[in-house]
Amino acid sequence: MADFPIEFDAKAAAGRAVTQPDAKPVEVPIPKFTVEPPVPAPTGVPPATRAAAAAGQQTHRFILATLNGWPEVKTEWELQCKTIFGHKICINVPVFYRRTCHVVVYVDVHYPSVAGALQDITQCVVSAALAAVIAAILLHGAGAAPAFQAALIACLVAKGKTWAHEISVNAGATSECGGWTRI
Repeated sequence: MADFPIEFDAKAAAGRAVTQPDAKPVEVPIPKFTVEPPVPAPTGVPPATRAAAAAGQQTHRFILATLNGWPEVKTEWELQCKTIFGHKICINVPVFYRRTCHVVVYVDVHYPSVAGALQDITQCVVSAALAAVIAAILLHGAGAAPAFQAALIACLVAKGKTWAHEISVNAGATSECGGWTRI
């Protein structure tokens, strides 16, 4: 015989339904599992990123992509009550919410202070950006920096730049989102 989560004419237990006549709903704490977007970074390169560059290096932020209308969803639990055969039954049900965001995918490149380095990097950024954008979307930014750095170094080495292996890369995304709307 199946074990049902509703017990009629019984005291409410933690995590169970409330089934006594005229009983007030009991809030059962359920952890909320939501993923919040990162706080948008200020324009330009953040001080922590600038500090990450080694002495004698410069840093430049390249915007790889902007995505308008990026969808996000979340689920929250809500207590809903119904009266059945004179008994008030309250249970937690999932409620779905959605919102849209404006996402900016960027990469900070730390490079040696060599004449013409920024121009060479800028020319190679376009070829390396595709790998970074795909990695950022699929892995939420986790694989964007290694993918971008490998493609950028390969391009610079192909151009004969001896300093290509001295560069380092930090990639990420910032987002500005609207309010949550119940679905």
